[in-house]
Amino acid sequence: ACVVLIPTYYTNDYKGAFGQVTSESSTGFSTTTTTGYFSITINRLENGNPKIWIVWIYAATYFLVLLRRVWVEWLVFIELREDFLANGDKESMKEDDAESLKQFRNSCIVENVPASHS
Repeated sequence: ACVVLIPTYYTNDYKGAFGQVTSESSTGFSTTTTTGYFSITINRLENGNPKIWIVWIYAATYFLVLLRRVWVEWLVFIELREDFLANGDKESMKEDDAESLKQFRNSCIVENVPASHS
C-alpha cells in the first residue's frame, strides 16, 4: 500500500470540496478534507477520477493474494491432518505403541448432538 496507494493519493491535484447537501432527511454542508493526514488517503481522489482504478486493482490483487495464502495454508493443514489421522500423535504414545495406535484409529469424536437424539 505504501508503494502503490500513498503516491497515487498524494500526486493527485484535488484540493477538497465544500458544498451544500440537500436530501429528504437532512440539509446541511459537506466538506472533503484533503490536507494533512488526508493528503495520503482516498479523500484526495475526487468522484470520477480515473486513478480510482488503481485503488480498485490494488484491492482486487490484495484480495486474491489473501485467498491464495489461505489456500496454501489449507493444503498444509490437510497434509498434517492426514498424517495425524494415519499415525496419531507420536508425542503422546504410550509404552504399548501398537495398542495405543489401534485405539486412536478406532476412535471418533461426536459433538453437538441434538437433545432429541441423545
